[in-house]
Amino acid sequence: MDGENGEGVPHPSIEKWRERLERVLRVSVLVFVLAAAGFLSAVTTIRIAIRGRIVSMPNLVGQAAPDAQHMLAARGLQLRVADRVYSPLPVNAVVRQSPPAGEEMKISQDAHVVLSLGQQTVKIPALEGQSMRVARIGLLQAGLQLGEVQSWGKIRQVGNALPLTQRWNWALRSDAETIAHAASNGENPVKITQSAVSRYDRIQRVSVPAAVEVAPSILAADFACLGDAIRAVERGGVSLLHVDVMDGHFVPNISIGVPVVASLRKATRLRLDVHLMIENPEQYIEAFASAGADMISVHQEATPHLDRALAMIRENGCKPGAVINPATPVMMLSEVLGKVDHVLVMSVNPGFGGQAFIPEATEKIRELREIRDRHQYNYRIEVDGGIGPENVAAVARAGAQILVAGTSVFHTADPAAAVREMAQLANQALAQKVRKVV
Repeated sequence: MDGENGEGVPHPSIEKWRERLERVLRVSVLVFVLAAAGFLSAVTTIRIAIRGRIVSMPNLVGQAAPDAQHMLAARGLQLRVADRVYSPLPVNAVVRQSPPAGEEMKISQDAHVVLSLGQQTVKIPALEGQSMRVARIGLLQAGLQLGEVQSWGKIRQVGNALPLTQRWNWALRSDAETIAHAASNGENPVKITQSAVSRYDRIQRVSVPAAVEVAPSILAADFACLGDAIRAVERGGVSLLHVDVMDGHFVPNISIGVPVVASLRKATRLRLDVHLMIENPEQYIEAFASAGADMISVHQEATPHLDRALAMIRENGCKPGAVINPATPVMMLSEVLGKVDHVLVMSVNPGFGGQAFIPEATEKIRELREIRDRHQYNYRIEVDGGIGPENVAAVARAGAQILVAGTSVFHTADPAAAVREMAQLANQALAQKVRKVV
């Protein structure tokens, strides 16, 4: 047979080619195995590298915006504010987040959050002399809900502000002595008392606790033990600290800057009301907002672009406020009153603590309140300078809702007691008595 010798043994040339083919096959298999191993190794390396750039989204709901930003920064993520809504959470707390907690994200991706504007408040509508039907409609239009009522004729009342979601709960006594109506408002219930000697459709007296708060100014505190001073006023029940920032140009004094505000943010959960008494405030708004300010106020006299400055404050997640000096009339703010969260009336010339109150400031406060009521603006009225137990009642009656006090708080033996005293005096001044209607 061709290719074999007579004994059936393969021809030597065929055997040689067979050996060569086997070697080629073995080498090919080896190359394939090595290539496959290299490919798997490369895939594993890539997956590890990609995995190293994947992080888990933390739970931000309920966190203050600066805390949420720090949590994201630690994971290489960035915070983006998508919206702001009214909610029961504190101002600038995270209400919603996207993506949700636990979802995997790539480093440098944006996390979108919705921040709280706090709890919206509305004024109790004027119900004096109204029938039950008209009064009920007035409450509903104001966003208030009426609870179950056994007997309700006409109402006489003096109102302040209640949460938008407030539900009124009425407790009635049917005996011949007193009918008491109580509407729960957290720690400050609205109390309406009706005398049995008058007809049951008339109310004799209404007492509504005012939304007035004292804001201690740390400018008057001892900076050597600032932490102790803050804890002292916290015991007094305050929720707001006033922080005066001075540059030595706009006012003749130099005080604290961004680093101190950042340190305060770490030391307390109180809201920080940062009052910029500086030239060119627009250059520093972002820095103070990032440091932890909750409210930022700029002077009308310090910038020709007040509208822009106020917009920058809101864009940086803080409540914007406008300030006017004693010689500046209220009318200078007419174009921005619908864009601010608070208006600060200086009742001393800014720059130094311990000055005497300028009486003309009271009329400015009254004017701002009348403008707010007339145009249905939402700003709060703040007063700063010479505020103490001797004048808190007058400025509260005029319409001030945030009372900045420095010397009268921190230069006393008991700052907590001083804060409580001034808050009590202000609220007592607003507890109005209405004569009996028959």
